[in-house]
Amino acid sequence: LVLYFYADWMIFHKKMMTMIGKMEDKYKDIKFSAIDVDQFSNQCKRFLITSIPTVLILKDGKEVKRINGFVLTSAFKSAFVDI
Repeated sequence: LVLYFYADWMIFHKKMMTMIGKMEDKYKDIKFSAIDVDQFSNQCKRFLITSIPTVLILKDGKEVKRINGFVLTSAFKSAFVDI
C-alpha cells in the first residue's frame, strides 16, 4: 500500500501525481491512495505526517519507506525497488 499525502495548493502536486501514476502502471499489485491533508487531518495524525508531500510505503500494515518532500523521478522510482 502506498499513501500519498498532499494538498491541492502544493506547487508539485501535478508532478507527484504523474510519478505516482507511472508507479501504478508498473506495479499493478500495489494499491495507491492519495490523501488530501486539508480534508483528512486525522490520517495525518495517525501516520505522523509533518510535511507535504509525503509518500508512505506500507507492507503488511507496517511502514517500510517514507519519502518527505518533493524528490526527483529517479529517487522516487528507486524507493520502489526494494519492495
